[in-house]
Amino acid sequence: MQVKLHIDKQAYRNKPKNPGAINNRVTNTVAEVTPEELAQLVGTEGRTMVLATMDGKRNKNNMVQQQVLALDFDNKEDGKKTTGMFYQSIADTLEDSFIQEHASFIYKTFSCTNTWEKFRVVFILDEALTSNNEVESAYKWLMEKYPLADKATKDSSRIFFGGTEVIEIDYANHLEKS
Repeated sequence: MQVKLHIDKQAYRNKPKNPGAINNRVTNTVAEVTPEELAQLVGTEGRTMVLATMDGKRNKNNMVQQQVLALDFDNKEDGKKTTGMFYQSIADTLEDSFIQEHASFIYKTFSCTNTWEKFRVVFILDEALTSNNEVESAYKWLMEKYPLADKATKDSSRIFFGGTEVIEIDYANHLEKS
C-alpha cells in the first residue's frame, strides 16, 4: 500500500531553525510512499511532513486528501514535563492493544530524551479522507481514545517535523476509515 502526502526534500538531524522555509516548499511536490518508506524518510532521515496533500500552499482550505494520521505525545503541559498518570511512555504505548493492531510505527521527535519521551504514533488509513470534517472527526475520535495526545494536532494542514528513530509496530497495519 502506498499513501500520498507532502514530505520535505531536506533532511534534518535537529529541529529545523527556519520552519518558514519548509512551509514555503513542502507542498511543492507530492510523495507517494509505503509506510516503511515514510518511516525511513520522517523517522530516520528527519524530514518534515504534511499528512494531507494540498492544492497550493499549506492551508486546510487547500486540502485534497489525507490517508495518514499522527498522534503527538510531548508529555508536557504549560511547558512543563508531565508525570505519573499524565505521562505517556513509548513502552506503555507499544503495549496498547489498539496501537498494536492499527498503528504503523512510532518515531521519536528531535527533542525526545531518555528522561522525557516525545514521540509520534503514525496510522495509515485503509482509504483517504477527503474533507476537513472527516480529518477533524478522525482526530477527535483518536484523541478521545488517547487524551494525553497533543490537542493541537487535529487538522489537515498541520506540519510534523521529522525525528531521530523509528520503532516499527507493523507496517502492514491500517486503521479503517469507518
